Parts: sequence; structure tokens; C-alpha cells
Amino acid sequence: MIIFSIVKSLSKSELVSHPIRVRILGAVGPRHLTSKQIFEELADVPQATLYRHIKILHEAGILEVVGRRQAHGVIEATYALKVGAAHLTREQFAGMSPEDHLTCLAVLQGDALRALGRYVEQPQYDTTLEGMTYLAANWMLTDEESRNLRLDLLDLLARYSQKPPEGRRCRRIAISLIPESKL
Repeated sequence: MIIFSIVKSLSKSELVSHPIRVRILGAVGPRHLTSKQIFEELADVPQATLYRHIKILHEAGILEVVGRRQAHGVIEATYALKVGAAHLTREQFAGMSPEDHLTCLAVLQGDALRALGRYVEQPQYDTTLEGMTYLAANWMLTDEESRNLRLDLLDLLARYSQKPPEGRRCRRIAISLIPESKL
């Protein structure tokens, strides 16, 4: 099968750094979504292209099927992000090309901007009650302090990501910790 041979030829960082696949992973996040629901969130991506990339992520074991149901005469799969499957090791992350790093961050920030657009285009919203915020800040940190901040943020996010979805609303978090260039 062509998809399987594509999956076998890609490194994990190549699998998760493709712009469309980054967006699919961001759309699914902690939720369980059908291909149709993913398409509704990423409506600017041609449907056939989107479904091909969902299939690649599924074949790679990054997305898993957590349910199936009959819908309009076809079997519709519900996908979830397999816990830890999209995570890159330090070595894999460090081995990404400069282009892949730039692409991933651009896609993640573009998705955050689209999510904010959907939020503020609602007829009503309450940024205080719903806890919406965004920020950009510069801190003076040693390399060790920066590593510790990164680990603290990852621990904090992990603590909240382990909660069951019932009674909760998906909230997109975009954090960038980028050292100033030495040039």
C-alpha cells in the first residue's frame, strides 16, 4: 500500500512536522473526533488531502481509532491522539531541520490565531469568565533557568492533560520559549 510505504520512509519528526499533520494533531488534541469533525475545523484543507494525512497519522500509530459508527451508509471512525505517540525525544527534536522548526512554529501560531478568530467571532464571549488570555514576554534567564522553566511548563501541562474530558471545554495553549539569537 502506498500510504504504508510513505509512513515507513518518514522519520517521526517528518511525520509530525508536516504543516497539515501539525494542524490535524492540533485539532484533535485531547478530543475524540471523526474525520468529518476534523474537516470542519480545517475546512481550508481539501477534503481528500486531509483524509490522506489522517490516514498517514493513523498508519504511523499517532492517531488511533477509538470508535466506529454507521453514518449515512458508511462506517465512520472516531480518532484520538495516541498518548505520547506524537512526542519527539530530545534527540528527534534537536535533529529537526531549521525549515521543519520554522514550519511547525508557523503552523502552530497560525492555528492559535485561527482559534482566537473563532472565539472572538462568537456572538457572545467573556474573556474573564472563560479564562482567555494571550501574552508575549521576554525574560532574562540563564540556560539552566530556561531548561527548568521548560520542564516546569511541561509538568504543569501534563498535570492538566490527564483530566477526563467530561465537563471540560477544549482550550488551545500555545507557548514558545525561544532563546535570543547569539548572532
